[in-house]
Amino acid sequence: MAAPPEFVTNSGELELFEVPVDGSAAAQRLNDTLAPTSHGIWSGEQPAFRISSDGARVVYAADQESAGTYELFSVPLEHSSLALKLNGTLAPGANVFGNFMVSPDGARVLYLVDHTWWTRRCASRASSTAPRALARPRPSG
Repeated sequence: MAAPPEFVTNSGELELFEVPVDGSAAAQRLNDTLAPTSHGIWSGEQPAFRISSDGARVVYAADQESAGTYELFSVPLEHSSLALKLNGTLAPGANVFGNFMVSPDGARVLYLVDHTWWTRRCASRASSTAPRALARPRPSG
């Protein structure tokens, strides 16, 4: 028999789970395995995850692949595939903010990237990895 899932691990990592509201099945973890020393799901003012309007996917921000580097991921709620990273390559020290938005039709995600000296607004499809910048960086100085 498998051990029950832990919603917050012993090391303080926050992970994302789903369970039927009627309790008919056990909780299942949605995020992929976290990087060593990771904190998990972004947990600023509120945990950073959103469910698409059609209920098919959940989008979340986590330092899943590299501890301390928060990125944006999307995973189907019916567990048909692993999480997909939505943001492009981040500059060293950059992070995806936890205050992203899923479009009303669930097809796109709008998110902010903090590059330590400027913030870039981006858009990405909820099921692809082709982000595009919506604004140019502020010049330094």
